[in-house]
Amino acid sequence: MHDATCGDCGKQCQVPFEPRQDKPVYCNECFPKHKPQSRVAIEVVLTEDHEKCTRLPVEIVAKTVRFHSSQNKTSQFTVVSVFKTIKETKIILV
Repeated sequence: MHDATCGDCGKQCQVPFEPRQDKPVYCNECFPKHKPQSRVAIEVVLTEDHEKCTRLPVEIVAKTVRFHSSQNKTSQFTVVSVFKTIKETKIILV
C-alpha cells in the first residue's frame, strides 16, 4: 500500500498503487463521486434534463395562448390546435 492525499477532501489515505503527480487520488469516501456513471444513469440524467428543457417552453406557449385567447386576439381554432399539441407533447414527456 502507498500513502496518498485525497484530491478532494485532503485526507491522508492509502492506495494499492503508486500515486502519480499528474492524476488525483481519492480516498474511499470521495472515490464514488468520481466513479464513471453507467450508460443507463447518463441516459436517465439526459432524459430528465430534456424534459425540464421541453416543459418550460410548453408552459410559456400555453400561457401566451391563454392570454391572447382572453384578449380575443387568437382564433378558437388556433387555441384548440395548440392545446391539442401540448396534450400530445405531455403524453410523450410522461
